[in-house]
Parts: sequence; structure tokens; C-alpha cells
Amino acid sequence: MSEQNDKALVAGGSAPGKSMIPFSPQNLNEALTISGQLAQSDLCPKSFDNRKENVLAAIMMGHELGFGVMQSLSNIAVVNGRASIWGEGVTALIQRAIREEGEGYFTDKVTGEGDKLAVTVTSKRKGQPEYSFTYTWDDAKKAGLTTKDTYQKYPKDMLYWKAAGRVAKRQWADVLKGIAIRENMDEMEPVEVDQVRVYPTDSPAPEKPKDEPKAEAPKAEKKGPGRPPKAEKAPEPQPEPEKPAQSQPEAPAAPVEEELAGPEAQEAEAKPVLRAIGTYEKAVKLLTTPPAYAARVLTMDGLLMFVFDSYEAAVATKPLTGKTVEVMHEAITPPIAGVAGKVVKFGATSK
Repeated sequence: MSEQNDKALVAGGSAPGKSMIPFSPQNLNEALTISGQLAQSDLCPKSFDNRKENVLAAIMMGHELGFGVMQSLSNIAVVNGRASIWGEGVTALIQRAIREEGEGYFTDKVTGEGDKLAVTVTSKRKGQPEYSFTYTWDDAKKAGLTTKDTYQKYPKDMLYWKAAGRVAKRQWADVLKGIAIRENMDEMEPVEVDQVRVYPTDSPAPEKPKDEPKAEAPKAEKKGPGRPPKAEKAPEPQPEPEKPAQSQPEAPAAPVEEELAGPEAQEAEAKPVLRAIGTYEKAVKLLTTPPAYAARVLTMDGLLMFVFDSYEAAVATKPLTGKTVEVMHEAITPPIAGVAGKVVKFGATSK
């Protein structure tokens, strides 16, 4: 009888006494169909924007962690294009792993109040030594987190998730599979980050021909009625011989680079590091492909932008907002219009 019930369930039917229909799509189309139905449900988080693709991605991520369909919708969140998991889901995964291993614990302890508040999370896993990590209010203050609304309203919870996240990454990385804790990603949301559209300048060739005909066309139309402009077009062939002259030195440049090898080639390719000082305004998101994050700094030369290596590096500079900073930077390859350089070192000045 149980075999018949199992077959009915697999076929999508219902077994006697069973009301749950398993999620067992056989191909991508079936998975998208089910995800589309769930996306229209009131139980689907608003952050998924009622898109079946987002629902499917959350279900797939949850499946890798061992969650069911509805558990995935409840516990998986996306912040800045990166999957994360709510804290309760993290503790659920760790507690399940402890039960499966038959040994271990994951506990916490709160001490102090106010500025002395601290939360310590201690973990022990089978076959591994005990590991503890303490996160204090002073740590959060140094990171520029204590002014946030969540830290003001729920200080103990926020300190707990910071400590728990560190311990989970250290001892339970295989259980979490590299996924971040959602509560710890609030500080990484670029709420005050402006979106700036810039364009890479590494392909001037296709851009110039588009601009040149547009510039020549109106001139021909305006000067067309008066025949004298034809005399002005005569000197145009003069710059043409100059272009091959410029291309000639570029041709030998290639073999020169090819001949260089070892330390000589590295020295030739070394980028000079420049220095800029100014007032740090904010971090901005550049709408490039892929997106990049840059610092807007008001210098003596005007408002300049400097690209960071990563989004996390840009977020880490928030405490310096409004302060005088020193930016060590180098040229970007390929260059981006409106960006002065790539950050090598970014920090507050001594003054």
C-alpha cells in the first residue's frame, strides 16, 4: 500500500491521508511553471517582485542547503544581487547538523549594557575544538553601525548575528555553503549610493565614426546653399595623411612590447600611483557592465571618482563620509569616462 501511495505522490496525485504535493519538477519548464504559481501567492516575499525566475532561484538555493520549497521562500533573501539567508535559517541548519553528527553545541551569552554591551557565541563541533567569538557595542561603533535604526532598536539581536555569523563561517562553512546572513547585510545596502551612468572608453574606434558623420552632416546642410564651403572642404585631405603618420608609430610599438620579457616588460607595464586629497562625499554605483562602485571626492581639481576593487571595499569607507581623505590611485584598464583612477589606498588624512 505504501508503494502505491509513493507512486501516486510521484505522479502528482494524492495518497490517502496525504495532503502535501511534493515539488518534483522533471525539467526547467515544469520548475518555472510551479515557480510562477508560487510567485503569485500572497506567501511569496515582496522582494521577489512576483517574478517566477526569482522564486526559482530561491528554491534552487534553498534546495542546496537542504530546505523545502516553502522554507526556501521564507529564509532565502537577495541583497545587491547576492543570495543570503535569514538568521533563523542559519541556526536551523546548524542545529540540524549537530543532531546529525550526534555531538556539539551552538550557544550565546549576553553581558553588559549600553556601551558595554557584548554578545559571545560559542560553538563546538564533533572532531573540532571549541570556538568562541565576542562582538561588542564598541566594535559596532567603530564600524559605523550603531547609528542604524536596527542597532538602536534591537542592539542585542544585531550584536548576536554579527558574532553568530563569524562563528558560523569559521566552524560551519560546509553547512552554510558560503551563504551570508541576511541581518549582517543591512549594513552593506547602498541606501545613500547614487547610480551614475558612465561609459567605458576602451573602444573609441566605433564611437568616433558615429560622431564624425553627425558633425559633418549638419555642416554640409548649413553650408550647402552657399557654394564657398566647397573650398573649405579642400583642406580636409590634409589631416588624412596625418592619421597614417600616427598609425605608423603604433605599428612598431607592438613588436617592441613583444620583445620585452621578464622584469623589463613588468617595469614597462607598471602603472604610476598618483595621490589625491579632498573631501569624501559618498560612494556611488557606476552603471557599467559589470557594475562598479566608486568614491566621489571633492578635490582642488573638482569632483573626481575613484573605483574600488569591490562593493565591500566601498561600503567600508562609509565612516569617512564628509571627512578629508587621501586617495592613492592608478590608471584604470580599460578606462572609464568620468573616473579618475582605481583606488590603491583609501583613508583619512593625518590632519
